[in-house]
Order: sequence, then C-alpha cells, then structure tokens
Amino acid sequence: MEWEYRFCPHPDCVVDFWLVQPSQQHAPLWHLTDRFGERHVVVAASEPICPSCGSTLCDVKDQHSSDDILKPGALYDFVRSLS
Repeated sequence: MEWEYRFCPHPDCVVDFWLVQPSQQHAPLWHLTDRFGERHVVVAASEPICPSCGSTLCDVKDQHSSDDILKPGALYDFVRSLS
C-alpha cells in the first residue's frame, strides 16, 4: 500500500501534514512520517491519529472535510492543490 497524505485539523498542532500507511503485518497499527521525513512514529489506533495532539488525521483528498476544517489562506490552498 502507498503512503497517503493526511493533515492534522488541530489549529495548535506543530506538525500539520503527515504521510501515513497502515501496517502490513500488525493491525491496527499505523506508520506515520512527518512531511519533512524527520520524524517516524508508529501508532496503535483504528485510524491514523496525530502523535502530537491525538486528533484524527484527515484525508487531504476529502474535499468536504478540508472545506469544513480549514480557513482560507496558504494552508487551505495547499490542501486543495493535493486533491
């Protein structure tokens, strides 16, 4: 399975985007890498969660979700460009 882009909807979170992938060997584990490739984390959860704040990470391809959570601006434009 390929890595997916996800974003953290929490406004105070220090890492806004993550690359996520479910574990091929152990469910329910998720492998997460920050967008800079500097931080690698494995979380045990039924869906990918932000290791910094615990919020459920949102799929950047879900246009409806990003419109409801993000306010217009640079981050909003970046998320929309990924879909």
